Amino acid sequence: MTDQERVVPEVFSDAFEFSFGPYGLAIAFASRPVRQVPGAIPRDEAVVRMSLEQAKILSMLLRRELTRYEREAGIEIALPAEAYQSLGLRPDDWRLPA
Repeated sequence: MTDQERVVPEVFSDAFEFSFGPYGLAIAFASRPVRQVPGAIPRDEAVVRMSLEQAKILSMLLRRELTRYEREAGIEIALPAEAYQSLGLRPDDWRLPA
């Protein structure tokens, strides 16, 4: 199979879970069920494993690029207060030092 014949699947995710240890990180990207059924859990769509070094670089690049996008587009990607509260975060956790 050539690179041109290889099909890389694309998936949508509206949920994720991650775990890490001394040698790496695993992120499970999932999608929530269409119908809210008590006890229903999101279905894994993809699992990505990487080294801790790659995860750190990825997080730094994503933060930088999202911040740049907000600045250039003149917008702020708004998150509901419930998202911050449920994850133990604050809006200031996003800000990059000046």
